Amino acid sequence: MSSGNYAGTDDMNITATNVFRIEGLENYHAKYRLHRVKGLLPDQEDFHRNLNLLCNRLARELRTPATFLLGDAPFVVLREDAPEPQPHYQLVRAVAVLEKVPDLFTLDLGNLTAETRAIALRFLQFALQGAFWRHHDLWQPSTGAAFFEKRAAVVGQSIGIHRGFLARVMDLGAQGFGLCVDVRHKYVSKRPLPAALSRKEFAHRHKAHHAIYHYGHEWYEIQLSEINDLTVTEYPITQDGKSLSLLEYVQVHSAKPLPPELANLPKDCAVVHYFNSRDQQMAAPSTLCFPVFDTSAPQVRREHGRTLLAPHVRRRMIEEFTASYLSQLRLDGQSFRLSPRSVEIPKQHFEVPDFRFGGNKMLSAKGTAGAIRVSLEELGKTRLALLSDKDTGFFTATPFQRQFFFVPESIRQSWGPQFLKDLSDAVDNLYEVETKYEPIVVPYNDSRGPTWVDQGQAIVASAGEHGARGGFAVVMLHEPGQRRARQEDQLAAYVLRRLWENFDIRAAVMHTETGSEAYELKSRMGAELRYAVRPDKRGKLEGYLRNVALNKVLLTNEKWPFVLAEPLHANVTIGVDLKAHHVGFTLIGQCGAYIETLTKKARFAEHLRPEEFEKHLFEILRSYHERTGDYASTVVIHRDGRMFESELAGARAGLQRLVSEGFVAPTASLTCVEIGKQSYASLRLFDVKRETNGRSDFVRNPLVGQYFIPSPTEGYLVATGFPFDRQGTVLPLHVRKVDGPMPLVELLKDVYRLTTLTWTRPEDCTRYPITIKLNDRRLFEDAGQYDESEMELQEQETTI
Repeated sequence: MSSGNYAGTDDMNITATNVFRIEGLENYHAKYRLHRVKGLLPDQEDFHRNLNLLCNRLARELRTPATFLLGDAPFVVLREDAPEPQPHYQLVRAVAVLEKVPDLFTLDLGNLTAETRAIALRFLQFALQGAFWRHHDLWQPSTGAAFFEKRAAVVGQSIGIHRGFLARVMDLGAQGFGLCVDVRHKYVSKRPLPAALSRKEFAHRHKAHHAIYHYGHEWYEIQLSEINDLTVTEYPITQDGKSLSLLEYVQVHSAKPLPPELANLPKDCAVVHYFNSRDQQMAAPSTLCFPVFDTSAPQVRREHGRTLLAPHVRRRMIEEFTASYLSQLRLDGQSFRLSPRSVEIPKQHFEVPDFRFGGNKMLSAKGTAGAIRVSLEELGKTRLALLSDKDTGFFTATPFQRQFFFVPESIRQSWGPQFLKDLSDAVDNLYEVETKYEPIVVPYNDSRGPTWVDQGQAIVASAGEHGARGGFAVVMLHEPGQRRARQEDQLAAYVLRRLWENFDIRAAVMHTETGSEAYELKSRMGAELRYAVRPDKRGKLEGYLRNVALNKVLLTNEKWPFVLAEPLHANVTIGVDLKAHHVGFTLIGQCGAYIETLTKKARFAEHLRPEEFEKHLFEILRSYHERTGDYASTVVIHRDGRMFESELAGARAGLQRLVSEGFVAPTASLTCVEIGKQSYASLRLFDVKRETNGRSDFVRNPLVGQYFIPSPTEGYLVATGFPFDRQGTVLPLHVRKVDGPMPLVELLKDVYRLTTLTWTRPEDCTRYPITIKLNDRRLFEDAGQYDESEMELQEQETTI
């Protein structure tokens, strides 16, 4: 297989997936039983969490698949031959009592219902786990995670890159079930923790970090919690009334022959601790623990590019792994073969919609009469150019309200004034209205102290001293690693929340790093000292200024660059998300011309109670009707993540109330979908051109707008494909229909159109619809987290 330059959009023969159909499953039958779960109430905060914990614990203890069903009561589902569970299980703030149902039920994979399909998926996924464990050259960091090859595929200077594969059973509707296989990578140190490890070194370098524990031939991932004063020959473990040292215990319980690293373990090796999945403290020899790195670690940055796989490389690796490890799947002694070729799907895609800009100008990539016509390849570049065009510009063209610019005093006395002038020019070049961007400068004392608390208090104090109230702001913060160390997320969260709650200022945060690098102090004969842009940094600074102007100034002020020029299937689309006991509702109406965001506190952290959802839905849709006069007839909810049963009940009740009080159409319908940032199955799509004469197939990323509907409730959408230049392989967006009358294909089309509102990067594409992105933005502003106790403690100290 090969990839190369894109030659067009119509010359690809097929669209292939990374899903391999399991053949013959229609002949499989199994018996299962139910256990009624008592003691867990649906309106409890931890209801769904506890059901998942219970099933996971049962699966581990009984070594059998376990799932649950919700009816008039929750039921645990177990195989007929599973051992009997305990009668009681202690969970989070509740005790689950299991009561066996006497009847047995049949799971017929050739004749499944919506209820039994979920059971079949769980049973098949459990069988898949066993198929991998039979291969001793694979290891799994934790239950349900990807499997990795023990031999590192790539070895860098200090790390090994272990190639792995995530395999998930996927519902293919009428085609049965398949295995969705994708590539993963894990970055692991080539060297373990040292045998001689001091408490100070452990606390500074390793505590709370992850490591791969080589427990004989079994490897898994742990989080290091503490170090012990005893060595591996001194640390005691009691088993069956006998005391063994940690070294003896590990050697006795490891499969033979022992690997060299365990056979030759130093007798004075340090002992480190971690907690297992049952929250029990465990011990491990330090030299059997190999540190894990994430992609932000300096050791990984040099190697990370190797894991951004081109489509043809990823497809080849998937096919090789499937042939090596997954040629067949065993279930109850029966073998089921995987198709040697991945599932191929019809080539179907949604067209890029037309866009409306300022001056009532329209941009079209499909040749609409009267519009500015552009090719798909030039769409992004043209969108960006039109924003600064004198006759076009932003769709929203209203004057600025009151503006503030919070700046560290040390920056105000150096390159800050020149930066603000350059930023103002960048804003005015993008956004031409009668009023110029001339923010009120609010300097703050950045020498007050080094912590995020010191800096946050200084900003809030300065806002009060300068009478800053009511409006919008950009807040410049110092970068981590400078002399004023801070915790970035906590400082940003504190400042944004305090400015909004205390001063009615909606703000965005920027940092000093780029400006510090871009400006230099210059002097000329007979002229004053002044700051100017370094010639080698001019290009980077111009791009940065445009980004700040667009994202930090204009979008914070709710100046929308462009909207859709054609209607959606839904009159109104509402994004819903929760973060830190706050819920965000973002309503998109009138093709994006009407946007309203509602942020409220929520009782629970992960889901809304029915009455909460009903109240907020009613409030935002009533406001839409009162402001526009529209009676919405089709309402769609985009739930970021999972939509819980309590939320669905509240949404239905809210719509009924809106209908009865006359704020929506009498026949208004409601459809709810889940849009997850992460999907259970990592589906990939590949555009493939079959080659002849022994040549490799030509493989590329699929066209933007392509979609795949494997089952009546599951859909996948390509929002970041060709012709937009992206490294690696496209990951389609997963959309799951939860409830409602709107067809899935229409839901997907609306989601795609809302992803094309790429306001943060008009020249590019984006994976998520604007309903999700605006909610993320607003919840970051209103629900960002910081250590309130640390702030309160310092506030008390400063008043003593």
